[in-house]
Amino acid sequence: MKHDILEERALKGLPLNCLVIDAHAHIGTGSYFPLYANTARSFLECMDRTGCSKCFISHYSGLINYTDLALEEMKEIIAACPDRLHGYITADVAYEKDIARQLQAGYDLGFRAVKIHVSSSGLPYSHPNYARIYAFADEHRMPMLIHTWGNELKDLEGQYEKYPHISFILGHAGCCMKEEYLRHARTYPNVFLETCFSASPKGLIEYFVHEGMADKLLWGSDMNFYNSEHQIGRVIFAEISLEDKYRILGRNAARILLKRDA
Repeated sequence: MKHDILEERALKGLPLNCLVIDAHAHIGTGSYFPLYANTARSFLECMDRTGCSKCFISHYSGLINYTDLALEEMKEIIAACPDRLHGYITADVAYEKDIARQLQAGYDLGFRAVKIHVSSSGLPYSHPNYARIYAFADEHRMPMLIHTWGNELKDLEGQYEKYPHISFILGHAGCCMKEEYLRHARTYPNVFLETCFSASPKGLIEYFVHEGMADKLLWGSDMNFYNSEHQIGRVIFAEISLEDKYRILGRNAARILLKRDA
């Protein structure tokens, strides 16, 4: 079997020689998961092994209603390598009075994307408190990475057209109800799909690509909850074209998260 250049490099244990952007990562304290190598330095070391040039990170505390703590720690994390480590803005959605202040604080730190996670508060994505976050992201024309696990899609669908300047990135796309993820991305021009999924069935990347979503897929590792090398391998060894791999691994994220062509 003949391997393409990305497969060859991976099999030799070499970093990839193309643009790689990780759209989905976590760092920080407060997780009920055991988090190993939980530092900016360890992230950079892992990125060097895979050839990842940039990583977009949300602090775990910012997803469980401790955003003020997260902001303080993220200052130091991003400062370790601001050209490669980028932060997601988070807000304590359960506490309405804090939302606007925290969103602005993240923006003032230079973060230009938003992350929301439904389990942080138990509030559905259709709740009025989330409307404050959507409005802020729409006003600043920012992408938004959203934790999803299938059932949340029904609450999100009403937001896509209401906030047309947000690029909605549906995390863990295809973890279940893959046809519904496909419908959302196919129907709405500002909806995109992100790949991380630890128990991904064989052929999920191929499914979305063969359904015409190669320009709408972003690679994410979900490190350090998941293993970055495992997650990137799902794209490298997918039975898709080399050009589609380049799109998924970095070019789409450059366009959506960095707002530049690659």
